[in-house]
Amino acid sequence: MFFFRKGRNELPPVDSLPSPARGHIKREHDRFDYHTPITYENAETKEMIRGFVQNYSKKGFYIETRHCPAVGIGALIYMDQYAPDSPGPENLKRYHVQVRWVKQLPEPNEENRYGIGVRHCADVDELFRLFGH
Repeated sequence: MFFFRKGRNELPPVDSLPSPARGHIKREHDRFDYHTPITYENAETKEMIRGFVQNYSKKGFYIETRHCPAVGIGALIYMDQYAPDSPGPENLKRYHVQVRWVKQLPEPNEENRYGIGVRHCADVDELFRLFGH
């Protein structure tokens, strides 16, 4: 498997991962480029991390951050530039999501940086399972 899985301590090299930009992944939903700052809250640890949404689809976001979350956990994504009239994802203040995959990205100054794929919670049952409320 190409993606980081919960419980493993190392990530595969970025070159070994499929890239939507290179056309290796068939997507169920169209992706839209959209660069906006977010605050990511880990549902388990309540840790708050800064990051950026790089693109979005009907079902989720691709986020880049310096934090490496565990795959499968719940998270809250707060839109830092919330605008209720926005045509993009900033029209909601926050999203309940599940981390689906994580990959380590190359960084010229050798700091860790991660690409994270998150999926919006599909229904109330999933929301309760991930967030326990």
